[in-house]
Amino acid sequence: DEEYKQPEGRRFPDEGQSDSITCQVLTSEFLIYGTEDGNIVYFTLEDWQFVNEYKHVVGISKLYSDPSCTRLVFVDEKSDAFLYNPINDMIIQLPEYPVSAIGLLWDQWPLDKYVFIVFDKERIYTYVYYRDTIE
Repeated sequence: DEEYKQPEGRRFPDEGQSDSITCQVLTSEFLIYGTEDGNIVYFTLEDWQFVNEYKHVVGISKLYSDPSCTRLVFVDEKSDAFLYNPINDMIIQLPEYPVSAIGLLWDQWPLDKYVFIVFDKERIYTYVYYRDTIE
């Protein structure tokens, strides 16, 4: 029997880094965070190390990961929203993303894993991701 070892605590960002964290999402596999300098960073909880980093042109204000952690919608400081694929670093801008949006939910049903909604106080907007486009 292998003895269970709890990883040591860790502070983000690393000491000496001036890039402040502006948003984060915790999944069963990753800590994902965005920064004021436009970085999106994936830290794996199982291996306890950084596994991916993407650099956007402006700061990141919101993150919404799908259940499988293979897609992420992020909103930047200009209130533009993008779908990000951490496997190939591809981004697609979401069309007509409402500036008044207050949240985003991914569909949890496996056959509809490419569907998500964005909502504000008055409306719900449905998006469907088709490999290279969003409608």
